[in-house]
Amino acid sequence: VGAGYCIDRIYGGGDTLCVHSVSTGREEWLPHEIVPAETPKRVVIIGGGPSGMEVARVSALRGHKVTLHEAGTRLGGQILLAARAGWRKDMIGIADWLARELEVLGVDVRLNAYVEGPEVLADSPEVVLVASGGVPDANLEEGGELAVSTWELLSGETSPGENILVYDETGGHGAIATADWLATNGASVEMATPDLQVGRNIGGQNIPVYLRNLYISGATLTPNHRLKGIRRDGNALVATLWNDFSRVRIERRFDQIVVDTCTVPADGPFHELAAGSRNLGDLDVDALVRLEPQPDNANPGGDYLLFRIGDALAQRDIHAAMLDANRLCRVL
Repeated sequence: VGAGYCIDRIYGGGDTLCVHSVSTGREEWLPHEIVPAETPKRVVIIGGGPSGMEVARVSALRGHKVTLHEAGTRLGGQILLAARAGWRKDMIGIADWLARELEVLGVDVRLNAYVEGPEVLADSPEVVLVASGGVPDANLEEGGELAVSTWELLSGETSPGENILVYDETGGHGAIATADWLATNGASVEMATPDLQVGRNIGGQNIPVYLRNLYISGATLTPNHRLKGIRRDGNALVATLWNDFSRVRIERRFDQIVVDTCTVPADGPFHELAAGSRNLGDLDVDALVRLEPQPDNANPGGDYLLFRIGDALAQRDIHAAMLDANRLCRVL
């Protein structure tokens, strides 16, 4: 799918792993084969991003009866956004393959199905997995409401401006891919980050492509600067940037400011369902790592097991989300 995750890890001195085939490189202890469960269960999933789809795939291979609720019109979650950002379009292959596997395995996929929690109990689930993802948070000292997110631009919800600041605190693909896409399509782009370089978490297979595209497009790269706030001045937005080393505060004027600081869990369904679960929503991390079934005796009066996974628990990348999903559900 052109992610370059495997090569990036090699360049960084890590083991060779695949962004979405989480058993690759781990075959000795996390085999590709999923062993069927002795007792099939009714499993309900909220969310159809990469973690939710991997939960559904592995659970169906175990022989469970699986229902997946997805609020959107298509499975894929944030992969759908990543694939719209220029040269990484082949990332959509991850979502397409998973969706096809769910179809082959007979998973009951319900699109346009926004659920807040209690509705899923109509299916009498024995296990509920909340993979509802996260939402962007413009975590600024002031004026965060004046910013737009990378999600809003890539989804088409908001149209791009002409003179744009892209501010990144994550160092991942989201902000730099958006900046690349904007600059390549003719916008005047400045990319700022408090880090020593833009894209600090991106490996050697991908970062040269981003930098080549940004420099060719005339983008300005501004490392070592933290976005402190945004204020409106007539038709312009004024960004206040702070250099952590020089302690100098500067201001820049733009017509659009894009902020990528973090996502916060969209875990409302989890909290709605926690009290009625046998495990009170707790995840035993030691059992997860040992590939052992999760304890279920915290609340003997509960009706189902409940877990959060992916960005619904905490922000993470595709690989981490799918790894947790696979480890949890292969012993479900």
